[in-house]
Amino acid sequence: MRDASTREKAIAVSLTIIGAALLGFSPIFVRLSTIDPLSTGFFRFFLAFPFLFSWMLFDHNQDIQSKAPRTKREYFLLISAGAFLALDIAFWHWSLHKTSVANATLLNNLTSIFVATISWLVLRVKLGRATVIGILLATLGAALLVGDRDDTHVSQLLGDSQALISAGFYAGYVLAVKQLRQHFSAATIMTWSGLASMYTLALMMGIYEDHFLPTHYQDWLPIIGLAIIVHVLGQGFVAYGMGHLTAAFSSVALMISPIVSTIIAWYLFSEELTLIKILGGIIILIGLVIARENEKKLSIQN
Repeated sequence: MRDASTREKAIAVSLTIIGAALLGFSPIFVRLSTIDPLSTGFFRFFLAFPFLFSWMLFDHNQDIQSKAPRTKREYFLLISAGAFLALDIAFWHWSLHKTSVANATLLNNLTSIFVATISWLVLRVKLGRATVIGILLATLGAALLVGDRDDTHVSQLLGDSQALISAGFYAGYVLAVKQLRQHFSAATIMTWSGLASMYTLALMMGIYEDHFLPTHYQDWLPIIGLAIIVHVLGQGFVAYGMGHLTAAFSSVALMISPIVSTIIAWYLFSEELTLIKILGGIIILIGLVIARENEKKLSIQN
C-alpha cells in the first residue's frame, strides 16, 4: 500500500513538472500562429475538445450522473467559468502581439494575487501575513516589468495592460472552478467550460476578426501544438498532479512555465532580457510562491 502511494506521488510530481513545462510553450505557439489572436484561441479549444470529452467520458473519479450539470447554478458556474477563461485567453493573446513574452506571461501569472484580493474584498476572506507579503512583492515585480520601457513603450504598455486584464478574468475563472470542484472532476470542468469558452471566442471572432483559417497546412502546426501539447497534455498533467500534491509544491512547480516561455522567446524571437526585467520577474515569482503557500487548492494555468 505504501509503495503504491509513493509511486503515485512520484508520478504526480513528474506529471506536474512536465505539465508546467509544456504550459510554457503556450505563448510561443500563439506568437507563431499566422491567424488572428482570437481565432488561435478558438481552435485551441475546438481541437482539444474531443480529447477532453473522451477524458471526461472515461473518468472513473465520478459516476455518469456527475459528468453533466444538473441545476441552474451548475450551468451558470460552468458557463461563467468558460466565459471568464475565453476573455482571459482573448486579452492574453492580444497582449502577446504587443509586449514581450516574458512580460505577458509573468503579468498573466498574477492571477493568484487577483484571487486573493477579490476574496478579501468581496468574500471577506482573511489574508494571512504570507499572502500579504506575496502580494506586495508581486506588485513590486510587476511595477518593475511595466516600468522598463523602450522606444515602443506605448504599444508595450497596452500589451502589459491587456496581460493584467487577462489575469483578472482568469481570477474569475479560478473562483468559479473552486465552486465547481465541489461537484465535478477536473476533466468535467475542463470539458464543459471549454465548450463555453469556444462559443464565447467564436462570437468575439465574428465581431473583431477577419482572418479565421490558416492558408497553408504547415500553419496548422502551432495551433495543433497549442491545443494538444498545451491544452490537453499540459493542463491535463497539471490537473492530475495537483490532485495528489500540496499547494506549496504545486505553486513552485508552476513557476517553471514562465521561465520556459522566457527562455524560448529569448532564443526564437531574440527578446531582450534587461537586468530590470530579470529582477522584476524573479520578484514576481518569489511573491507568487509566497502568496500561494497557504492556498489549499490551485486551479489550472494558461
